[in-house]
Amino acid sequence: MGSAELDIYSQQIFIHSNIITYGNAADPIITEQIRDEIETMWNEPKAFVAFKKNNFTVVFKINAWHQPGITPADIYQNLDPRNNYFRIEEYAHGNISFVDGIKCNSGYF
Repeated sequence: MGSAELDIYSQQIFIHSNIITYGNAADPIITEQIRDEIETMWNEPKAFVAFKKNNFTVVFKINAWHQPGITPADIYQNLDPRNNYFRIEEYAHGNISFVDGIKCNSGYF
C-alpha cells in the first residue's frame, strides 16, 4: 500500500511506500536490496496516467527499514497507509512468499 501525491507542475504522480522488514533472515542489506528492486521494477515501465487532458508520469518512491524489534502490536496498530510489513525467514511453508490478504499491508518472504 502507499499514498499518492499529485505534482501538477512536473506532471508526475508519486506513489510513496515504506517497506519494513523483520524476522530471522531479515537484515539491513536484504532490506535495501528489496527496496531497490521494487523501486526499479515498478518504475521501469515508465507508466503514465491521463488526468485532465494531460499525461502524468507515475513515479514510485520506496523507503525501507529493517526493524528487528518490531512487535505485532506495532503492525496491527499502524495507521500509516505507506507502511508495508514483511517478515523474512529462512524457510517459507510451501516455499512461497505471500501477503496476508487482499488490501493487506503485511506478508511473509
